[in-house]
Amino acid sequence: MANLFDWLPTTATAMQLVIAPGAYLWLIVACLVCLKEAAAHGRLSSDTYKRLNLGVMYQSIVFAALAIRERALLTKPSLMCCLALLGATAFVAGRVYAVSAGGFSLPTIIKSFLGNLRDLIAPKTLVSGFYSLCAALALYMFFWQFPSPGTPLFLLDEGPVAVLLKQARGGGMVLAGIVWYTLKDAADRGRLAASTFRQLNLAMAVVAVLQLAAYGYMSLAGVPLVQKLYRMLMSTGIATVLVCDFQYFFAKKKPEA
Repeated sequence: MANLFDWLPTTATAMQLVIAPGAYLWLIVACLVCLKEAAAHGRLSSDTYKRLNLGVMYQSIVFAALAIRERALLTKPSLMCCLALLGATAFVAGRVYAVSAGGFSLPTIIKSFLGNLRDLIAPKTLVSGFYSLCAALALYMFFWQFPSPGTPLFLLDEGPVAVLLKQARGGGMVLAGIVWYTLKDAADRGRLAASTFRQLNLAMAVVAVLQLAAYGYMSLAGVPLVQKLYRMLMSTGIATVLVCDFQYFFAKKKPEA
């Protein structure tokens, strides 16, 4: 079996190229599609879409900060292009949030965030409990992988580019955590059958499938892995695919009272 994969790249950098930018691009696109549909139906003032707008804004700011911090690994034109695109995205998302929320109040945002954290420990259903756990794990993974460039993940041969891409994936946990909380809130309200939450469930399932494929690819290609963490990532990814796909296909609307 090893000979079959001799032609594949086996460095940590090559593997991270598969899972760091690719998987979470799908999630960003899904959020933008949901926001576009909400704008078309005049629903951007809903807490769900205000939260998603903030998520896109946060994500853009985190990636811009990462690009600036690791600018030695980027060419000047690519850095300028990244900062321009990310800055424009953050500005538009923040502006849309401000308009829909009647202003951009930092104390209000912090108060809402703290309230969301409290909600995580009080899910109303088994499914919302799963989403709460995923949101908490995403928050943990963000602080584990993003702020410290030297924090090891699971590859034993990390180079500087691999570390950069690992942190990009850690930065992606910002939006992932917000989406998980949004799904938890929808599950508590019996709203998972609505189109927005079906799309978000599908997006999270696709992210998990891409990451599962990359982890399996690493293992088959002979990349050194920390086995305990590898098994944990595989098991949580499979659980995510099963739960999110089930909710995408079979979630039912809450009966009217």
